[in-house]
Formats: sequence, structure tokens, C-alpha cells
Amino acid sequence: MRKAIVYLGISMMLALVATLANGLIGWMAQPDPSSNLTRFPFEDLGAFLGLCTSAAFLGLFGWLPFTSLGRYCAPRRVAKITGVATLSYLAIVTPFSPRLGLIGAIPVCLASLIYCSEKCRTSDGTHKGGSNLRMGVKYGLLALIVLPFYLLVSGSSRPTQEELTARFHEHYESYDRLRTMLLEDGYKTVLGYGSELTRDGIHYRSGTELGITEERIKAYNDLMRQTDSKRIDLLEDGSVSISMAGWGMANRGWRINLVWRPSPPSELLASIDDFVNTSKDWQSAYSPVADDWYLRIIW
Repeated sequence: MRKAIVYLGISMMLALVATLANGLIGWMAQPDPSSNLTRFPFEDLGAFLGLCTSAAFLGLFGWLPFTSLGRYCAPRRVAKITGVATLSYLAIVTPFSPRLGLIGAIPVCLASLIYCSEKCRTSDGTHKGGSNLRMGVKYGLLALIVLPFYLLVSGSSRPTQEELTARFHEHYESYDRLRTMLLEDGYKTVLGYGSELTRDGIHYRSGTELGITEERIKAYNDLMRQTDSKRIDLLEDGSVSISMAGWGMANRGWRINLVWRPSPPSELLASIDDFVNTSKDWQSAYSPVADDWYLRIIW
């Protein structure tokens, strides 16, 4: 009974640390956090408490696997192995995809528990023939960490000007409607398919908290999903920026936005395909796609 209670504490603590680490790593790893990130993940007390509540349920859910698979092992050893495996996975995968990082951490933790169970049972003499299973779990755990990393890195190539222009023309009405709505509503930023909005660029709230009608929230959600735009911004000069593509980590990477401007930028490229960053600082360039509409690459 005492060991079961210890495992409850381990499961709850690992769930909390993993959830908070996922949010923090995802926030730190985005390109150019000063101008293209969501709010700091723990800025809102309500959101922070929501994360802690979710972690608590996840910890309770993991209590049974910890208790059953760790019954032959010392809790300290189980905590070390599962903690190192889970946090290592989060550190590798979360910079590329926070959602995949959090979801994938669950099977990684479970695989490390199975590894602990087989290793301890064999050394204890209560289970024979477990070395093959233990070896399989070890390599399976390695695959769970390496495969998502490979898939995410291999998908980091930039879309071409031709591809983005075709996407713009295909969804022109949706892009233009998003532009009109943002100018009408006066929000500085809309994030997460309309799930969070801000007027000052600092305090983000849900549409319900800001008193926006359900119809308006649904309109943002539908249009942003149609265009696969996770973020739209009203810039200081009155321009509207709509995200189209991006990749990066650790304050390095690139992103491409569709920008509506009341006046053309001072310098234009024939195509963003020709743009190459030659310095360590952030640089950007514009290329026209239609009247008052431009592609902007930031790299």
C-alpha cells in the first residue's frame, strides 16, 4: 500500500512536470518569439490552473500503470527512468509540434514502465525469458523518440511562391473576409483558429470572455481552418498579416505570412523563392501575389 501511494505521487508529479515542460518548451522553441508567439503559457492564472487540473487527471490515469508495472522495482528507479525518457522525448519533439509532444509522451512513458517491469522482474528472479521483450521495448522506445523527430525535420522544406499563390487564389474570399473582420473588430491578434484574441498584444482572452457572439467566434474558426491560418495580426501600419507556413525552433527558423497592405512595401522581390538570409539577424522580404496582397517571408 505504501508503494502504491508513492507511485501516485510519482505519477502526479511526472504528469505535472511534463505538461508544464511541454507548454514552456513549445513557447521557447518558436521562431522570433518577440513578434510571432502566443502569450507566455503561464501568464493567465486560469489557463495555468487548467493545465494543472489536466495534469492531475493525467496523473490519476497513470497511477494504475505505475503501480502494476512498477511493483517489482524501487520507486526511485522507476521515477528516474520514466522521467528521463519522457522529458527527453518532450525536449526533442515539442519544439516541432507541441501537440505531438504531449500526446506522444504517454506511450513513451508507458514503454519505459514496461522496460522497468521486465528489467526488474528478470533481475529479481521472478520472471524468465524477459530479455527479448526488454530489448524490444528498449528499441521501441528509441523509435518513439527518433521517428517523430525525423518526420518533423523532413517536413521542414519551404513551400514555393507558386504553391502559396495558388492557395491564395483558391481561398481568396476567405482570406479577404478574415481581413475585413479583423479591421472591423480591431483585435491586434487572433490565435488558435479564433480560440484566443487580444486588443493590446499582451492580454489574451477567449471570445466568450471578451463578449464576442458565438456566430463571430465560429466565423473566425471556420475561416481560419479553411485557410489553415493559425494566427492573424493587425500591424501598427494598418496592415493585416495572416499566417500561411512556418518552421523552426530555439529562435531559429522561417515563417511566411500573407499580408494585405494599404500601401506597397518599399522593396519587392519577384518571388520569395529567391530570398536567402545572409546574416544571423531576422530579415524579411515581400513578393506580390495580387492587388494590395503580398507574401512576406521572415527568416
